[in-house]
Amino acid sequence: MKIRSDSNICIGGNLKRFREERGLLQKDIVCELQLRGFQIQKQNYSRIEKEQEHISASVLLALCEILGVTLEDIFSFH
Repeated sequence: MKIRSDSNICIGGNLKRFREERGLLQKDIVCELQLRGFQIQKQNYSRIEKEQEHISASVLLALCEILGVTLEDIFSFH
């Protein structure tokens, strides 16, 4: 995978797209993350999708599992 520039990658937008494609609400994602032990609230997750809040690597990996996608999918250009 070749990444040209971080500014061309919209991780939050990709997370939102994958979530919506699966018919999940933000609260569904937050519940799954909380079940995995992450201290995250819906407001925080909303800010992640809006590119207003940073995401830790461990949360990103958990989101890949929840959404059934790879890191390469998350970092793809769309």
